[in-house]
Amino acid sequence: MNSRVDEKKKAKQVKTLEETIMDQQLETLENSRLKQVFEHLVSQVPKQVKQPDSQDLKKRKKNFKEPEQEVPTFGIANIEAILEKVGYTPERDEIEQMIWEVDEDLDNRVSWYEFELMFKRCIYDQTGLEPRNLFNLTQFLMYCVNQHKYSITVEDTLELIYVRHKRQNLDEEIFKIFGSDEKTADGQEKAIDYKEYLSQMKKKDFNNRISGYTKRVIMTDKIIQTIYKLSKLEQQLHHKETLILLCLQVPPTQIPIDFQALMFEYMRNLEQDNHQLSVAYNLVYDKRMKLMVPEDQLIMYKIMVCKAIGILYKRMQKLQLSIQTLKYVIKLEQQLIKYNKYEMLEHIQTRLSLVAGLSKNQNHQVALNQLKLIQNLIENHQNDPKMKRLECIMYYNMGVEWEHLLEREHAVLNFEIALTISQNHKLEELEAMISKAIKLLK
Repeated sequence: MNSRVDEKKKAKQVKTLEETIMDQQLETLENSRLKQVFEHLVSQVPKQVKQPDSQDLKKRKKNFKEPEQEVPTFGIANIEAILEKVGYTPERDEIEQMIWEVDEDLDNRVSWYEFELMFKRCIYDQTGLEPRNLFNLTQFLMYCVNQHKYSITVEDTLELIYVRHKRQNLDEEIFKIFGSDEKTADGQEKAIDYKEYLSQMKKKDFNNRISGYTKRVIMTDKIIQTIYKLSKLEQQLHHKETLILLCLQVPPTQIPIDFQALMFEYMRNLEQDNHQLSVAYNLVYDKRMKLMVPEDQLIMYKIMVCKAIGILYKRMQKLQLSIQTLKYVIKLEQQLIKYNKYEMLEHIQTRLSLVAGLSKNQNHQVALNQLKLIQNLIENHQNDPKMKRLECIMYYNMGVEWEHLLEREHAVLNFEIALTISQNHKLEELEAMISKAIKLLK
């Protein structure tokens, strides 16, 4: 009995990777600058915000109620405002990606907890796989937030670099930011803007990603020994990520474990989590993966990751991104269908997910066109009994789109076809939903 209690206590004491990372303490200076940058980002206001006129202010004062204390956060508009100040013009998708990579609660905002977690994840990351878009901007602002300017010199960076990397690595880190020239041709101290800084960091990140855990390991047999030892431990998802990265460092013929089984198990356990999916995306699109996994299997992994990302975007109400991602997934699926290596059933389900996104985004005619393509695909696979459920859903969705387009007769016709299919094939939950839709329409 006591042993069981002890086991439960031990289980409770086991910390998640996130908890372990958050337990790490930053140096006082680093923590102070990080908080300054967070406050600076929260305070950014986009120029296009309309200022209230005097009458509006009077109304507001009259109806004013003491608001509840809100937790400070920042979002896309704040980042757009700061990037304008640093002189960098990104694609809007790039800013959305910054938020998405760190937005743990999927509210399209970044809280202090998420901000601190992002920073610690990146500085303690040994794999090179951690998403670093927001981190690079944060680090640049940490160097210059006290200087009231948006460019940095070697002198601006010295204190923070010394705190984190100590004296022995100081010159190496300065070189990674400024290159070999620390002064201009006329002897002035070299200053770089965010665009130049970002270019240097992308080179650094690329080199880190290539080397990963084995950055300083030269002999392949040491990596192989590490892979073998890690494979014997109890495997959590982040352990699998590490193992996969290590396997990518050695020739495929020398990997001491079943890499295909490792990848399959890793992909099978992926969750609808933005951080996990960001890491998985980086893994499956790593160029070295082509040497490790057959082409058709690699395409399958890309489909799994991108489809999950597309569905997650839809949950986050980022409909345009969801639509673009699912269209890309459909192209990948078509590559496999051409060689009879992908189930048509799965392909139609992806197209139905796309229809849902298009409809939610008010693209009803485009959604209807997509449904007609699905109808042709189903007609060519009538022998598959599993298709009847998808056919029923397709006709129901057609009815919904015709209803949105104010074509009542077409809507009723398609709802009735869907109802007949649901009754003939005993699809009771669909039958109830379709009956309700017909009743409301009539």
